[in-house]
Amino acid sequence: MAEGNDIDSTPDHAVEAFTPAQSVEVLVTDPTQTAALDAEFKGIPAFTKWLGLKIAFDSWAAKFAELEERRSRSSKESLAEAVAVALRAAAIDTGAIEGLYSLPANFTITVATRAPGWDAMVDSMPETFKTLFPSQLRAYDLAMSLARSPMGITEAWVRELHRELCGSQRTYRVITAVGPQEHELPVGEYKHHPNHVKLPDGTYHAYASVDATKHEMPKLIEWLKDPRFLGANAALQAAYAHFCLVAIHPFADGNGRVARALASTYLCRAAGVPLVIFDDQKREYFNALHEADDGRFVDFVSFIITRSTDSLEFVSNLLGASPRQQAERLTAVLRGSGGLTPAEVDLVTIKLFDIVLAELQRQVSQLTLPTGVNIQTGGRNYYSPQPGLAEIDDARYRRVGSSSQGDLMMGSVWSQSPQVMINLNLLAIAAEVNSGPHICAVKVLGTDRILEARQDDMLPQPTAALQFKIRSWVERILSEALSDFGTKAEQLLKK
Repeated sequence: MAEGNDIDSTPDHAVEAFTPAQSVEVLVTDPTQTAALDAEFKGIPAFTKWLGLKIAFDSWAAKFAELEERRSRSSKESLAEAVAVALRAAAIDTGAIEGLYSLPANFTITVATRAPGWDAMVDSMPETFKTLFPSQLRAYDLAMSLARSPMGITEAWVRELHRELCGSQRTYRVITAVGPQEHELPVGEYKHHPNHVKLPDGTYHAYASVDATKHEMPKLIEWLKDPRFLGANAALQAAYAHFCLVAIHPFADGNGRVARALASTYLCRAAGVPLVIFDDQKREYFNALHEADDGRFVDFVSFIITRSTDSLEFVSNLLGASPRQQAERLTAVLRGSGGLTPAEVDLVTIKLFDIVLAELQRQVSQLTLPTGVNIQTGGRNYYSPQPGLAEIDDARYRRVGSSSQGDLMMGSVWSQSPQVMINLNLLAIAAEVNSGPHICAVKVLGTDRILEARQDDMLPQPTAALQFKIRSWVERILSEALSDFGTKAEQLLKK
């Protein structure tokens, strides 16, 4: 049974176990009945009985291998943070499993991962959680440290685990014949009174007596140091250590929490990961424990294997940079030393191109041309290379998208001479590498006429200097186009 059934008692009054999330259980206090239940407790099972269980560890082994592979490619910082998330999750839910506090929806994942708003969620919790959670987290840290110690499990360490876990819990609640009472919790000490209970269905559950506890705990420690135990799968070790401690129920309160932290030690030792059991899994958890109480250990071992496998996968998935960190890294790679991604450079280039086209249209609209001469300027249109025109012929630049070309067309419709045509092709181009002095340009194809702009020319807004540069450049190419047109017209009219 889990710790919600832990009750201290004295011979002169009856006591009920009180667990908000579970059925109330009546503590057995009749001396004759207590003696009978003392005798009913047969001791913890030998670990050799568990070695013969037909249990498959394939899924556990697969997730362990995956974790090891991902660990080899991850930084120490990434691993530490992934494990810290799992430790926080285990420490949060271990108290909720016992009904010591209730958890709002998405509380564990938000607080464990420290997602936005996690601290506000903690602030909204009752003082019970705020008091117990730090102690529970320190206990899991203690389990992690023991996993790295060659010393191994000792009785003193188990008591220290209880002291750490329940250090902030001064009392525990019991329901006596005269009503609920708060009893002082002997932290870090084995129970001083028997804690057998009568279950709601009328049956009885016997834990180790006070005297038996003094013999059963050394026996458990002996098994935990047995070479056959130490050579077993970590999930099986965790299940056995957990079950035996709960079966003995050595403490007045906190047995379930201690058992889960103790079980984590073995998963930490093998894989560096704690055992995480969530509050919404407690029904299956308690049912499996009940089966194990009756000598049917397979379900409980299977439950712990499944939870261990999930814990391995949970940490494995968290290894490496988070999506946010990967997005930041991708942005840094794409921005380069210039500070803009290629897509952002493209947008700046098109912005420059639109300014140039608008200025070209403005200047053309202000011209007074003779009758029969027409000038047309086009907006952005789809680019299609024309024969005889080099596409860019400048290794520093690349073409931007497909809608990045503009045209200036001059034509005559004089009846006395062949038609005169002048066509300028303007193309928006962007810097190949965003680290040079210029990030974008507009080029007149087939010529050396190019208007280049720096990043600080364009951002955050086009500067006055750039606007002046654009006006003068457009004036130049327009003037040269008109000059070419006049020259051709003169030559044709002389024929």
